[in-house]
Amino acid sequence: MGKARFMLIREIGAGMWNEIYHVLTQLLVAEIMQRVPVVHWGEGSLYASSDGSNAFEQFFMPVSGFSVQDLAGPDADVCVRDTYIDFDTVIQLIPEQHPLYGMNRRDLFRRLMCRYIRLRKETQAFIDDFYDANMKGAAFLAVHIRGSDKIVEVKHLHELNSRYPTEIENVMNGNPDMKLFLMTDCIEILEEYTQRYGERLVYTDCRRTRKGGLGVHFQEYQDNRLKGMEIIRDTWLAARCDHFIGNGYSNVSTAISELKDWKDDRIKLLY
Repeated sequence: MGKARFMLIREIGAGMWNEIYHVLTQLLVAEIMQRVPVVHWGEGSLYASSDGSNAFEQFFMPVSGFSVQDLAGPDADVCVRDTYIDFDTVIQLIPEQHPLYGMNRRDLFRRLMCRYIRLRKETQAFIDDFYDANMKGAAFLAVHIRGSDKIVEVKHLHELNSRYPTEIENVMNGNPDMKLFLMTDCIEILEEYTQRYGERLVYTDCRRTRKGGLGVHFQEYQDNRLKGMEIIRDTWLAARCDHFIGNGYSNVSTAISELKDWKDDRIKLLY
């Protein structure tokens, strides 16, 4: 392994999709710098494992054939990346000879996600088990609605959320048999949509909070792996649906828009 050039991508202590976007951005930097990437989420991760192992690999396959232990060798040249950098800044650094040169942000992320974010067998099974039991064989509109602490970032969140029912009806009126898969971190929103859509509504059993409450990703879990599995399951389930309506200010909604090559009339992000 003489003179190996590595990039160690550490956690930034953020929510799942903020962390993944940090990872994807740095993976692109690693390609540009021609360094071997190693992703290691340690004790600073909101999804840190109790045994101190790599939290990233609780959910995903390694991004290379090396681990953090390999970086301790005397010949290892290691660049550590543990600070979030906006992806638009990195796009400007892509050399013309790079195969991703000239792509827009959404297509770039989709390419990087397909290349590097590979679910572990257990993670995929967690998603498939719910899909097979509750969604298989039916047409679905997925909807992602943020509540809780998102109001701090998006001051007009309540107005934005009030637009969902009209957008949902626009899709469902043309698809009378379609069901609704709801992703929300908010107890009140779940209660409202349960009353509004009844048996047409499908949702996972996961941690939620009250409007304006502490974000679920910042809450204490007895098992941080479950915290990560819940948001991963919802995200990949939404990407398997036929239509999607989401919050354009949310990393989760943006991720759903990039996990699948949606037709323009099948997806809408609200701003």
